[in-house]
Amino acid sequence: MKPQVCARVGTAHDVHVPRETSTPARRVAVIVCHGMGQQVRFQTIDQVAHGLLAEARRQNAGRTIEPTVRLVRLGERTLGRAEIVVPHRGGDVHVDVYEGYWAPLTEGQIALWQVLAFLFKAGWQGSTTAVRRFQRYLFGGFVTYDLPSMRLVGEFALALAVLGSLVFINAVQASIVAAWIAGAGASTWVTPAVVERLSHDMLFLVIPAALLGAAAWAGTRVQARGGRAPAALWFGLWIAIVLSLSGAIVSAVQIARHLVQAAAAPLAAADVGRWRLQDLVRWDDGLLWIGVAAATVIARWFVLQYAGDVAIYLSGYRVSRFAELRDRIQDVCCGAARAVYAHGGYDQHVLVGHSLGSVVAYDVLNRLLVDEQCGTLADVHARTRALVTFGSPLDKTAYLFRIQASAGADIREALAAATQPLIADYANRPVWLNVWSPADPISASLDYYDDPRQPGYRRGRVRNRRDPQAILPVLAHTSYWTSPALYRPLLRLIVTESEAPGRA
Repeated sequence: MKPQVCARVGTAHDVHVPRETSTPARRVAVIVCHGMGQQVRFQTIDQVAHGLLAEARRQNAGRTIEPTVRLVRLGERTLGRAEIVVPHRGGDVHVDVYEGYWAPLTEGQIALWQVLAFLFKAGWQGSTTAVRRFQRYLFGGFVTYDLPSMRLVGEFALALAVLGSLVFINAVQASIVAAWIAGAGASTWVTPAVVERLSHDMLFLVIPAALLGAAAWAGTRVQARGGRAPAALWFGLWIAIVLSLSGAIVSAVQIARHLVQAAAAPLAAADVGRWRLQDLVRWDDGLLWIGVAAATVIARWFVLQYAGDVAIYLSGYRVSRFAELRDRIQDVCCGAARAVYAHGGYDQHVLVGHSLGSVVAYDVLNRLLVDEQCGTLADVHARTRALVTFGSPLDKTAYLFRIQASAGADIREALAAATQPLIADYANRPVWLNVWSPADPISASLDYYDDPRQPGYRRGRVRNRRDPQAILPVLAHTSYWTSPALYRPLLRLIVTESEAPGRA
């Protein structure tokens, strides 16, 4: 596969890119928005292109289908793309895969305390919303949704308890080290006995976490090979997750109990002495504390890299600094999409988003539709074949983070809906396919974007499809990238110009 650099593409009327194959009957652009923590440029193009190639080769056994990669100039933008010619009985389809790459914009833009505050606030808001009616402004009016209140309250309470436990354990560890250093080894409560007890308490956290890490590593190996996860691995992952969650809470409770006991019975001044490091921490306890510290560093990186992206983008609805950053993310992805729509000369376009990228893709398509309504971009709706979301938290963002509707805020909500044509009128919607898995804690069936009472519901509703292969808990969130449950309907949407209502 030899890359071709900077083929200049003019307007939609004078596009000409030399190819080694015959002229395809149709040209389709796939624009992908990557999710949280995805840092490598062109990685999203690579994953989607390979998924489409695998499915196209499966459907066309014996046919040689090879991709071409190219940098092209579309208007004022230079974009990379993967090009695939998919054989089809109605004529070959020329498919170009682009990406909206926004990862560098969020790097280092949020502090750990801001991410933790965001997560605690989300958990609290989710718990309180679960015990009252949940309303959204859709299609010109308020829609009330039923919630599984007790289950939601339990899930959010567990999440808050685990998050609080981890924060508490790390705070205790840092406080003890700081107290020992500040006291030059002399303390009435940081004693070898206390440190030993706390070390034993941390085993409730460390051992299950190690088991979870091993099970997760095995799961990623299975996913990388594209195989179906054995039942033993599925069961082992669930056990490790349950033990890790409960172990964090038990560890925090035990540490708190022993700290209270140490504070209630401090040593007499004459018995304090000056503890040496080798007296205070035995080698085995020291290894344990080093392990906890290393795990803390890894967890901190993970939280900032992944949850940090979510906090930045979703906090933008309230916090001015992050609002500007969220707009920049949308500008990058929307700018690439506008260039493809305005200068690519494609018959149809498909917008795709994974994880947080599905929220970005949803916002981008809404902005493009607003551009069409304002007359700055032509035929967006007519030329948009589909919006495809997978591993999407859009239902959770609607429930947790968007400004909640209230009966006295109908003007505000109507204006907010005007910026989202996808929930203003079913006539604005292309096909919307959502691939999800119950084993994925981030994704969900998208239910808060539809109203069955509205005209056009049967044609325009979100078409939720479970991924039967995404069964490993938590790891299911990344398994869609190689799943036929995503690429089979995606390829069908690409190669067919229309389909019967209600099918995906």
